[in-house]
Amino acid sequence: TQRSLDAVELVRLTPTSYGPLVAEALRQLLPEGLEQLLSAEALEQLLAGGSPEGMRRLMGLAWETPSCLVDFLPADTLVAIDERRQLVAHGQQWLDHAAQHHADEFGALLAADGSPLLPASLHRPMAAALGLVQPFLGIDLAELAETDQHPNSFDLASRPVPAYPNQFGKLAALVKGHQQEKARVWLLSAQPSRAVALLEEHDCVARFVPNPHDFPAIDRLIEQHTPIALKTKGSAELEGLLLPAWRLVLITDREFFGQHNLVASGYVRRRRRAASRTVDPNRMQPGDFVVHRNHGIGRFLKLEKLAIAGEARDYLVVQYADGLLRVAADQLGSLGRFRASTDAPPELNRMGGVAWTKAKERARKAVRKVALDLVKLYAERHESPGHAFPPDGPWQLELEDSFPYEPTPDQVKAIADVKRDMESPRPMDRLVCGDVGFGKTEVAIRAVFKAVTAGKQCALLAPTTVLAQQHWRTLSERFAPYPLKVALLNRFRTTAERKVILEGLAAGSIDVVVGTHQLLGKGTGFKQLGLLVVDEEQRFGVQQKEKIKLLRKDVDVLTLSATPIPRTLYMSLSGVREMSLITTPPPLRRPIKTHLANLDEEAVRSSIRQELDRGGQVFYVVPRVEGIEEVAGQLRQMLPGLRLLVAHGQMPEGELESAMVAFNAGEADVMLCTTIIESGLDIPRVNTILVEDA
Repeated sequence: TQRSLDAVELVRLTPTSYGPLVAEALRQLLPEGLEQLLSAEALEQLLAGGSPEGMRRLMGLAWETPSCLVDFLPADTLVAIDERRQLVAHGQQWLDHAAQHHADEFGALLAADGSPLLPASLHRPMAAALGLVQPFLGIDLAELAETDQHPNSFDLASRPVPAYPNQFGKLAALVKGHQQEKARVWLLSAQPSRAVALLEEHDCVARFVPNPHDFPAIDRLIEQHTPIALKTKGSAELEGLLLPAWRLVLITDREFFGQHNLVASGYVRRRRRAASRTVDPNRMQPGDFVVHRNHGIGRFLKLEKLAIAGEARDYLVVQYADGLLRVAADQLGSLGRFRASTDAPPELNRMGGVAWTKAKERARKAVRKVALDLVKLYAERHESPGHAFPPDGPWQLELEDSFPYEPTPDQVKAIADVKRDMESPRPMDRLVCGDVGFGKTEVAIRAVFKAVTAGKQCALLAPTTVLAQQHWRTLSERFAPYPLKVALLNRFRTTAERKVILEGLAAGSIDVVVGTHQLLGKGTGFKQLGLLVVDEEQRFGVQQKEKIKLLRKDVDVLTLSATPIPRTLYMSLSGVREMSLITTPPPLRRPIKTHLANLDEEAVRSSIRQELDRGGQVFYVVPRVEGIEEVAGQLRQMLPGLRLLVAHGQMPEGELESAMVAFNAGEADVMLCTTIIESGLDIPRVNTILVEDA
């Protein structure tokens, strides 16, 4: 909390590296040939009182005898040794590396009399170093092999549990083997009921205990040697473990579903630093534009020191149209950085002129108008009564347990926000903002399911046919175990099919409809629409947005976007609409690398070949449908045997759909397409996109 609790009398900072101590000894001693051992720059740094990098390798030179860390320890130091065998092995590895480096770098150096400048080694052997440790030793956490005669010794050895991700037959056999050995088996999972069901499908009986404090039930299951499943939130950070001494086995989601340790994979949320709007004099370059609260836009010239009334202070000199303004460095609150929407340089204001005052007044009026329009629109929504959805039921928990990944912290928060909004009597209007692949769709799936199981209908609006197709497929797969009907409405549907879907929506027999702007047509009517999900809202035109507004008067609205338009973002930031941010990348997600280059056949060939060699797929994007077949021919010629599919918006009905399904199923290596694939498609194997005429 950064609150001071009490005063600290003394803080002693000790170096984590003993390089500075070696540097100090070398300065005192100045041994012969030091100029041969160090570069001119390092030698200058050493003589100036610094500690150049790599001092540790010259440790023995400072004492004129082979040395080690123990030589630096004060007499009252306490040393604890843990895992002595590993310590010796690691130390020996470092020594071998140091000896090799020593021979390569300094082996040929000679002193003035022609003898070798340095001895064969400057470091003590491991055995000698450990001998020196004995007087300091407080505790030796020795291993069993060395202390097996001790009356208090006990074997704490552990072994990892073999991981069989998604191979539930093998996993069931493993569990049954431990059962026969009368070991206690614990399943720690974020989705324990699913884990138990998967084991039982392979004749392995296990039981989920919802309350971990239900000790009588747990004791009874232990007596029966039945595996016990418990729910745990941090399951992705756990790994399986076997403790032979206790006959205890722990199995986690890593062994079940292959989810890796998230902390080890960099899945630790870091707070981003907000870019400050204030002016930092140390980063200002002459010619940078700044904005003064009272005078407007000026150009920074330099930082100068002035003495006024005998007191010297730093001032920023700012050029205006009619002269210079000096702003004291301790009054920078009145200055801000200038942010431009174009590359054209701004016009400098006059100090105290009316132009700046008028500009500020215009901005105030524009803001007021936007605010009034928005408040009027959203006041209507606030006034209209919405539907308060009931709390989660057992089906909801079951569906959420079927999510094959551990939700990221931001996903969990976004889901909780959406559910809270849905359960309140006011219509929800929430924007979920996150990068492609960060898990916005899962938030929408849970919201849709919550609405449908409460007896309401849902509409999911997507900007492109392909994206609508993918959403429909995802929802159909996730909702397959439940008596729910999901329909797809797009331009590939025949008139008869469209008629059946519209009749189903009006009668209430269709629970969820996924579609493009066809959903906004005049003939679309719902029996009881409860939730509207809009994916990539910025891709819809003005007229389509007006139609969406008519739909959303009294229904809950969830908007998903990777790149919200300024107005949407502004409404969310100003609190008119609620916003949830998903900024945590999924585990093991790597940053995107972008290369801009001239079109080169060899670069194209090597990048496609590299992706295919690691079992991936490629999108090859061209700007126009015209000439796409010629590009296909060139690619096939470049890479004989290449499995290629073509996809664009002018293809006959059904062909595009089947092409996308085939590509998603891995039946082709490369999809040659137009920008029809740009809206948030999720095909996990595609990790390379080549864009022609970007």
